[in-house]
Formats: sequence, structure tokens, C-alpha cells
Amino acid sequence: MSELNSLENVLAELRPLLLKPEEGRTGTENEYSGRNYRVEDVYLDAESFGRPLLVILYTSEMSPGCTFGYRIAAEDLIPDLEASLQTTIVWANFLEHVEGSAEGLPKECSTEAINWTM
Repeated sequence: MSELNSLENVLAELRPLLLKPEEGRTGTENEYSGRNYRVEDVYLDAESFGRPLLVILYTSEMSPGCTFGYRIAAEDLIPDLEASLQTTIVWANFLEHVEGSAEGLPKECSTEAINWTM
């Protein structure tokens, strides 16, 4: 399976998991240890970074007006692993990054651009 196909398969499962469209929500609101964040979008960017990346955009009440981004490259996926397991790993890594990071969000952020946290 190509790297792009692997990311597309994970995207197909991850997007509804994080955005929960069946609940009529456009984003996922989560709170853990006082860190409120909202997933705004999940998409595949096949060209901007010279290689295909899965992108998760999110915001936080702690940094009003700022959008944060989390990127996953195809080479970060485990080869030949079933898409549903890949999705679970990507989902867990994202949640650990946002909720469990000792550093938290950057102290300063731009309101004009995406602030990449990974």
C-alpha cells in the first residue's frame, strides 16, 4: 500500500473520531487536567510540505485566537498495520501530545498562522 493510501485510510477513520459529525458538532471539545482544546479540522495535505501529511488543527481556551497544528507523516505509521490500529495509535499519540505534554502549548503564538506543535 502506498504512503498516501495509508494516510487516506487513517484519515477516513480519524476524522469522524475527532470531529464527531454524528453528534452535529464541527469539532471535538475536550478537557483534561484543565487543558481545554477543540479539534477544528482533520485533513490530508499532500503538497504543502513536500510529502503527504495528515494534519490535525486545534484551538485552546488558554490561547484565544491561535490555531495549533499537529502533523503525522506516512513514515511515522507502522508499515502493513491495519488502518483501524493505525488510527488508534495516531489518535492516542495526538491526545498524549495535547493532554499529557509537560510543556503544554507554546507560551506565545501567532494569530495569523498555524502554530505547529508537532
